[in-house]
Amino acid sequence: MGTSNQGSAYEGLRGLVFRMDLQGTEDTGVQAVLMDWNLGKAVASVLAVIDGTASVYLSSGGGFIGGGQRSDAMRETAIRATQVATTLLPQMQRTDSSETPPHPEEVYLYARSKDGVYRATASVADVRTGSGPYAELANLMQHIITLYRQTASAEDKPKS
Repeated sequence: MGTSNQGSAYEGLRGLVFRMDLQGTEDTGVQAVLMDWNLGKAVASVLAVIDGTASVYLSSGGGFIGGGQRSDAMRETAIRATQVATTLLPQMQRTDSSETPPHPEEVYLYARSKDGVYRATASVADVRTGSGPYAELANLMQHIITLYRQTASAEDKPKS
């Protein structure tokens, strides 16, 4: 797959959070959270949805999907992320933008509710040290990455 296909697949998957149809849902809180982390040469986007869906998309191509259906821990982490985002919504800014962070020192956190899309910016330093108002949410989103890594490591180990 060429770079342009990777980019379009990444944008398509990542963009789902901005186009989600939330009709019929009764919850007034956050339905989905998207964390975009600029890694320098690529962006990692982590998605958590109130139904337990958890995915990771990489702008350089690839990613992980379906973990929330296979792992109780991942499903619970995704649900918890939407709950934490709901408490943070008043501190976030409503946005029509879906851009990714331009600098490696920044993390964008998007929250999708029936009322629209909201965004907050956190510094990587705050996320790493667990400080700042968005640290808990960012760390939950990072935990989804960790759970996928642990699953991949377990699957790569030789069976005895």
